Amino acid sequence: SENDQWQDWINWYRHVSQIKGPRRVAGFSPELELKIATQSNDWWERGSAAVNADIAKWVEEERGAKRSIADFVVELLTKQARPVKLQEIFDAVRVHNLRVKEKSIQDALSRLVSAKQIARVDKGLYQAISSDFAGKPDLRVEQGSGPKFDNSSGKLDANPVRPSNEDLLDNSLQPIFDRLKKQIGKFAVNLKNQADRYPVLADAANEYLEELKRNDLDAVDVYQVWMLGAALVSQARAFAALDPSKQVTEPLEPQLQGLLGECARLHGAFVMGFAEGRRLAERSQIPLLTREELKELYKHEAAIVRWLLLSDQFAMSGRARALLEQLQNALASGAHGADEAALAVFPAIRNLLILIGRVTHSAKGIAEDFSLLSVPIHLAIVGVGQFIIENQGPILAVANCVPELRLYFEWLYGHLDNLDRQRRKQNEQS
Repeated sequence: SENDQWQDWINWYRHVSQIKGPRRVAGFSPELELKIATQSNDWWERGSAAVNADIAKWVEEERGAKRSIADFVVELLTKQARPVKLQEIFDAVRVHNLRVKEKSIQDALSRLVSAKQIARVDKGLYQAISSDFAGKPDLRVEQGSGPKFDNSSGKLDANPVRPSNEDLLDNSLQPIFDRLKKQIGKFAVNLKNQADRYPVLADAANEYLEELKRNDLDAVDVYQVWMLGAALVSQARAFAALDPSKQVTEPLEPQLQGLLGECARLHGAFVMGFAEGRRLAERSQIPLLTREELKELYKHEAAIVRWLLLSDQFAMSGRARALLEQLQNALASGAHGADEAALAVFPAIRNLLILIGRVTHSAKGIAEDFSLLSVPIHLAIVGVGQFIIENQGPILAVANCVPELRLYFEWLYGHLDNLDRQRRKQNEQS
């Protein structure tokens, strides 16, 4: 149209005068400005249509306007490195004098999305997949009940869950604590001579007793007491429901059975005296799964713990390793059933994955070797990339219980797949 012939001049004027239109547009290059300014009077006197037609041709030649609309869109989105609205793409096509209808642009966008060359972030909003962390979802979920993990030292660390000041105002906790230590100690001693007949129960009682004896009341690790006590409670229930006519396991002597039942009740009263213990007992942050689903969760949790303990690439503190070893014991000892073990260790595994997710989420980019870019060394965890790459199935299975975490890890694995495809394509072309 007649107005279109002036578009290059409008763009040039906006550029030199710093006037903002819907988007800042580029002007002529210095070389092109010089070329236009040095044309003869005869050239200028041919009329606006002829002059502007020449300028449009030179602009197209300079900007490589012969490239395809698909290439143009990918280049535009890559340069922007942010989600770009559909209208902005239309405007950019018009500014660069690409004679393409809006319907053709939309068709090209659809093909690029299908080919996974760009991402549709939202309706009418697109971003280049090649740009780091395109379409990355928010990850605002915080670590819940259970041990809190951090990475302030450049390695995985686990912080014990101590009683709060409000917890310690409850004067009933100390006598319960003292009574619990006394009775579980008595149970462990009486069971000692029969430990070969009840090895799982003996191990559960001894581990629980050692944890209680480790600290005074104000330094108790509430999660450890809750987890190890849960194994003891599981054993108490199993022996209380034992039917000698149907099962091979020998029943406990009545005195021991009574003592074990008392220890289980004291444990319940003790952990419920802590705010953190009540949150764990309520299982408000623990998934509601069927027995079969819990057994599957158990397998994935065990795989994660086993990898972390066996890997020589993952940096962790002594406290974190000790906690993971206790989680492994809880999963492997048999003191819990598989479903109960899955629930007992879930808070710790969930919090660990939340930390891992937040560490990678805070990075501005991921290199081919999955090193975290733009993240200070004290914020990264050595070996986190290898952990994520080698544990995709278990990570997604556990993260499935926390929808926001699942969404983030699904995006992360998709992002890594795209990087891998791009790397292979580059190798093929080189």
